[in-house]
Amino acid sequence: MLRTRPALRFVILLSGGILFAEGISVSAAALWLCFAATWACALLQLLRTPRSLLSLCLLHCSVFLLGAVWTSVRESDLASERLTQTFSREPIHFNALLEETPVKQGASLKLVLLADLPAGGPLQGRRARFLATMPLKKAEVMRNLTAGQALTVFGTLTDFPSPRNPGEFDYGRYLALKDINGVVHVDSLRAIGVSMERSVRSWFAVLRARLNRILEEHHGTEAAGFLQGVVFGDRKGISPELKESFLKTGTIHILAVSGSNVALIAMMLYLLLGLVRVPKRWVVILTAAGLMMYMMITGAESSIVRATIMGCVIVIGTAMERRTDIFNSIAVAALFVLLIDPLQLFDVGFQLSFSAVLSIVLLYPRLERLADAIPEAFEEIRLFMPVWKLFAVSAAAQLGTLPFTAYYFERISLVSFLANIVVVPLVGLNLILACMTIAADVVAGWIAAVYAAINEVLVDLLLGFVTHAAEVPGATMDTYGFGVLTALAYYAVLFAVFNVNDVRRFKASVCAVMVLFLAMTVKSIVDHNTNLRVTMLDVGQGDGILITFPNGSHVLVDAGPRSFGYDAGERVVAPFLRRHGIGRIDAVIVSHAHSDHIGGLEAVMAAVEIGAIHEPGSLVASALHKRLRDAAIRRGVPVVYTARGSDLSPDPSARLYVLHPPPGQSIPDDENNGSLVIKLVYGRASMLLTGDAETEAEATIRNRYGLFLDSDILKAGHHGSITSSSEDFLDGITPEIALISVGARNKFGHPSALVLSRLSARGVVVHRTDREGALIFETNGETWQHIEWYDRNGYEKEND
Repeated sequence: MLRTRPALRFVILLSGGILFAEGISVSAAALWLCFAATWACALLQLLRTPRSLLSLCLLHCSVFLLGAVWTSVRESDLASERLTQTFSREPIHFNALLEETPVKQGASLKLVLLADLPAGGPLQGRRARFLATMPLKKAEVMRNLTAGQALTVFGTLTDFPSPRNPGEFDYGRYLALKDINGVVHVDSLRAIGVSMERSVRSWFAVLRARLNRILEEHHGTEAAGFLQGVVFGDRKGISPELKESFLKTGTIHILAVSGSNVALIAMMLYLLLGLVRVPKRWVVILTAAGLMMYMMITGAESSIVRATIMGCVIVIGTAMERRTDIFNSIAVAALFVLLIDPLQLFDVGFQLSFSAVLSIVLLYPRLERLADAIPEAFEEIRLFMPVWKLFAVSAAAQLGTLPFTAYYFERISLVSFLANIVVVPLVGLNLILACMTIAADVVAGWIAAVYAAINEVLVDLLLGFVTHAAEVPGATMDTYGFGVLTALAYYAVLFAVFNVNDVRRFKASVCAVMVLFLAMTVKSIVDHNTNLRVTMLDVGQGDGILITFPNGSHVLVDAGPRSFGYDAGERVVAPFLRRHGIGRIDAVIVSHAHSDHIGGLEAVMAAVEIGAIHEPGSLVASALHKRLRDAAIRRGVPVVYTARGSDLSPDPSARLYVLHPPPGQSIPDDENNGSLVIKLVYGRASMLLTGDAETEAEATIRNRYGLFLDSDILKAGHHGSITSSSEDFLDGITPEIALISVGARNKFGHPSALVLSRLSARGVVVHRTDREGALIFETNGETWQHIEWYDRNGYEKEND
């Protein structure tokens, strides 16, 4: 297979080199040296014996090393171009070109700016691309911002985004791959009349905005937003609820411009140029040029680049009356993308796009042949075969991309096979009619209105179907923890199923499945951790701490905040538990009933089984607290009122002592001083968790427990507030490490500079969730080890 497909061989070797450079820490200089030496030897050997095995091996090695070298260069460029690594939190102002139409996201406006940074400033005068965020309330005066405008921006450089908790999407890495050099929090901006040199990106963004306006003029808001996504891959006009429906039905792919779009655009161009009797040579040239133009208008994402290159290869091959090899065409498209940027290999769009087209090529013919086994009575139905072929294409693509969907989106749709049979043909009609609307608008608005009216009806039908299909019970299945070994086992099973009639291949695939399942079993045994682990999740301005005991039991201390638009339980705690295969929490300890500690608990109760909830008192503190109590009663979760003297540990090898409040104490006016204060002890290692206890409670605890308070690690009270962590309390604990759970740029000014000063004066090492994300500490009963799960250069170190 590879002998007659040189492009496929080349791309496999290049990809291997890229994976090698990313997976193993080797200096760029060493890679360059190896590449140069191998390439020189390959050339010398080719000159002496062109067709020898040694020359072939050296050539293959040089291609492999080319991938590794190019990857190391690209990584080095990303690191050097990331401005906020050195100048984070620096005030900055500059003139910039608005490269893309602003996008509303939550309570902020996001802008992509190409900036000319002032010479002599902290960034030493250069051109850079920023992602700028601006609160909507400040952006109201700038409603008419459009791509191509020149702006003056005043703001602050902020930290480059990174995952806040293990397993979360790395948005910062995504931005870096999109050539974003920095992130700016905008304080103010104004349009200026200064002429700035436009980038290619901004030219096409302006053109895309104009074409989008045509759709907006002829359609309602919802239909226009949907069509902009279908035609141009521009999703900013699609509501989050509608996107969620497309995700649940497995039809979200229609909003990413890909092969089907390119095929329809090429078909329309062919027909149009044929109708006006353009010579065949010019038909090919103009069709290829049209496809390239369409690629640039849609933003040149991986899926559209792949489809455009393949489309051009097929169009040119057809004109030359030469049959093109589909695998070589796919490989050429992949090579084009990877030679420009090798890191695109790790882009989810690249992986989904190429896995989908490969799956269709490999699996569709086999699925189509299954129609031969269908009873003749069904074959007499005219629509049966077209529907079956459509189903076969959809099934092939989804079978091939399922591991990527399961890994990246952590759920798969169970209705996608049937949903795509309805959605895909309708979307094709939507795309054709939308293009005809745009083209007709140039000639006569009333003609465009006719096309738009027909399309509006079809869009309503499609969106109605998707919305109702998403509401089917059990439409999706969670796939948290889906890893590489699981994916390989899935593909081995798939290969076995599709080769059941080929004895040799079937036996080989069954052996592969058995080996992979054995490897998964061994890995689960090796990964079993006999240490005690404490994970302070980054839930924002609140607390959420998971304690995992050596016997495999779990205790959750608080569950983070809940506010308008954000639920830490739903967004952080529950996904973390599912991702780590935790289906039961033996005990939830509610330090006190403030919303920043209990807000996420309702979502956690809905996600996992809970053994019991421990609270410091029986009084209901708020409407939120009452709702949580009611939810616990409905789910049969006992609520236990806990006080000083209890041991809440579910593991006999460890202790979880409750030090405060005293039994029978009524909840004080300041609930913080009624917080459950807990000391965790495992062997000689200890940690003190103080909730939001303030100086009054600290004095009570200090006076009662004296030397027993001594702990290795302190969870600083009240998020590092000045009201907690008093001098006397710190003297009693003598911690080596302090953990502070706090939200970035919170309105309370936590943590207090005075508290940080007290800790520093005692030589205490401080770790903060607003700076580092989730904090993980593990102990064998002797010493604590800080688990650095993310290296801040864009890679997760451990996938727990």
